[in-house]
Amino acid sequence: MMQNDLIKLSDISIGYKNKIIHSNINLNIADNDFIGLVGPNGSGKTTFLRTLLGTLKPLSGTIEKNNVRFGYVPQRDTVQPLLPYSVFDVVMMGRYSLKGLFGKINKEDEAIAGESLEKVGIYSLRFMNYNSLSGGQRQRTLIARALAVNPNVLILDEPTNGMDTPSHHSLINLIEELHDKNKLTVLLVSHLLSDVANLVKKIMSEWGYEGLKIDGQHLNAAPPCYNEAHQHIYPEESAEKTPQFYKAIIETAWSINPNAVIQICPCGTSYSFYNLPYMNQTVASDPTSSWQIRLKGKTLKALMGSNSPYFGDHVELSDNGSDFASTVGVGGIVGTKFTYPTDRLEHKNHLLTKEKETAWKKWLDIYNQNLLSKADYKGELYDIGYDKPETHAVQKGDTLFYAFYADEWNGEVELRGLDDKDYNVMNYVDNKILSNVKRGSTKINLGFKKYLLLKAVPVD
Repeated sequence: MMQNDLIKLSDISIGYKNKIIHSNINLNIADNDFIGLVGPNGSGKTTFLRTLLGTLKPLSGTIEKNNVRFGYVPQRDTVQPLLPYSVFDVVMMGRYSLKGLFGKINKEDEAIAGESLEKVGIYSLRFMNYNSLSGGQRQRTLIARALAVNPNVLILDEPTNGMDTPSHHSLINLIEELHDKNKLTVLLVSHLLSDVANLVKKIMSEWGYEGLKIDGQHLNAAPPCYNEAHQHIYPEESAEKTPQFYKAIIETAWSINPNAVIQICPCGTSYSFYNLPYMNQTVASDPTSSWQIRLKGKTLKALMGSNSPYFGDHVELSDNGSDFASTVGVGGIVGTKFTYPTDRLEHKNHLLTKEKETAWKKWLDIYNQNLLSKADYKGELYDIGYDKPETHAVQKGDTLFYAFYADEWNGEVELRGLDDKDYNVMNYVDNKILSNVKRGSTKINLGFKKYLLLKAVPVD
């Protein structure tokens, strides 16, 4: 764990008995983080919370905690005292949880409970019957009960569910204030799209981020929900409305910054076609080979548009961990997850050495000089299933860029898409002219290993 990490989840699976709901969850929660966990009803959010709190064991993986004290605010409807407890009594339950069965309450405990009520703005209601309160007042009482534990991590499960709009906004503002003033780590769970929008506003307007990368293995859909209390018209509605979640994110982000990049990465899995309209940058999503980088690039540009931004993912995931050519050649955006020298063993394969820095700079310069990610991918010119060698073409102005891939190739290739002009054919990696193509002639002989990146420039 990093020094400021409070909780580290490593490859955990959650569920009940032997039924896995979600698997391969990896997450670091640091001091003073504000994390939103959003998803449709029935998608496993509460199961995740129970696992995090320790009331449910993970089916696999490990959870490390560093001096964590949780303050937990359950869903309001689950707290219905049978006895006529006062607001103060309910908040004092937080102190009793620290004392044990036979522990005695003292003046200090009462003072802490009072301070907790003041923090949530309902100290004046301390003698009222909890059951007589409004929904918003009850929720503030439960937050005060959680604060009475003196937590460093505050977890809230659907805190605004069932509230009217003014109460909803008031409570979200309170939670943000507790996070900022009390330096609490906050984990907020919700299925409400308005909460999603508020979280996006906080990330981009208050924290100053210019875009969003939404990353995880369970982003494409939610399972059917059979909980009658959630009032779905039919169980599959929870899955069908998942795209609305992403729509709320991108619309809110663009209202703040019209140039915001919204990337959704369903790590290691294919995209849901229904979510594609609500992102403006796709990604190779943890490819296992350079072939996958090129194949996904061709496919996603066919779905999203020939000049749509496509991130080829970290180069460390390509063949030999260094194949920038596969991303550059298909008009993708290059990237790396290198780390500076460190003694952390899990980073040892990603350290930025002098040799890597030289190679990385060369390819980043090639990318920036040509910016094929903004050009027009000509997917109709070559069929990667039949044409040999594997070929991709990108057009920028009147210049055609060609990318050839094969373990080894010696022979004829065809430069498709050329106009009836003379062209100089150049290797733009080495910046050398290889051939001249006369009008009406589109075939040349080439020899290469692994890849060859060319551009055909019209001769004036």
